[in-house]
Amino acid sequence: MNAPLYAGFSAEIGNTWDYEEHINFSKMHKSGTVYLAADTVFGPFYLAYGHSDNSESAFYLYLGEKF
Repeated sequence: MNAPLYAGFSAEIGNTWDYEEHINFSKMHKSGTVYLAADTVFGPFYLAYGHSDNSESAFYLYLGEKF
């Protein structure tokens, strides 16, 4: 059985402003994610952890095909 394993990360930065509000890049929100993924006999498998600059975190677990 061949089950390729993948590892990676993502980095994000962004914000939203009202139409007449001055855009301030120092108020950008930042976050990042690290993940592991594999092709399994049950379909794709993902395990990830994300963290933002305002101390919010999230874990992700996914197994199987999307319908």
